Amino acid sequence: MKSRKAKFFCENCGAEVPQNAKFCRNCGRFFASVRCPSCGFIGIADSFSKGCPSCGYADSEHSKINPPSFSNKKVKSGDASLPVWIYLFTIGALAGIVAAIIFLYVR
Repeated sequence: MKSRKAKFFCENCGAEVPQNAKFCRNCGRFFASVRCPSCGFIGIADSFSKGCPSCGYADSEHSKINPPSFSNKKVKSGDASLPVWIYLFTIGALAGIVAAIIFLYVR
């Protein structure tokens, strides 16, 4: 009996990615966690090394022909964006830089 090894796919574009990838080489999406395409369980990549820890889903030989399709899945609002604190930090940092530049040129 063949050993089934889990495969990982980008939820954004569906491209196959290495197990410990931090971002998709195809579309550039960053990964914070892994979601099982079968049951939706979310966890860290290491917990999926032998398949989904919740339902046991592991990629089979057939998936080489038809990898999981993520385009028909509904994405919860907020799943595709970064946490709010990152946006607030970025806006604050940019405002600080602009204020410093204005201060230097007004003097």
